Amino acid sequence: MAVGRRVAAGDVVAGYEVGALAGRGGMGEVYRAHDPRLERPVALKLLSERLSHNDGFRERMLKESRLAASLDHPNVVPIYEAGEADGRLFIAMRYVDGTDLKVLLRREGALTPERAVAIAAQVADALDAAHAKGLVHRDVKPSNVLLDQQGGREHAYLADFGLTQSIAEALKSGQKPLVLDQPF
Repeated sequence: MAVGRRVAAGDVVAGYEVGALAGRGGMGEVYRAHDPRLERPVALKLLSERLSHNDGFRERMLKESRLAASLDHPNVVPIYEAGEADGRLFIAMRYVDGTDLKVLLRREGALTPERAVAIAAQVADALDAAHAKGLVHRDVKPSNVLLDQQGGREHAYLADFGLTQSIAEALKSGQKPLVLDQPF
């Protein structure tokens, strides 16, 4: 993939075979992709070239991706790899074959109290695991809660830990740990 070229299905980026576009946001695009080395589907987030060419952002993204990848919890979308390929920053993570909470709420409306509590409890468990490691998510919202079915039960994953920040690092630098105006 050359810098400045749009990514298309069939392209190979950082060793991942790109499939269909799964989503687009202000930071970049997420594609369903295939990891031929480990024979598994992945979600491949490609950050915009504007961000990829910002040295400060690049350093911060790679550092914060390492922090996020250190989380090992069943309700956190695991990060497999983060880096730069052909001048574009990328993050490869588990592909969750389902929907997000924002789409679910738009489609179905208010959830039953039991279902809402079950989802909220799983998200809270993910946040507890992050906080136990001294990490703060900084962007918890319905579109960052991914839902799929596992063993006949609804399973929630907290995603987009790219906004994670170490509480110790924040305090050392004089920043407040919960900063929502510095999007990743």
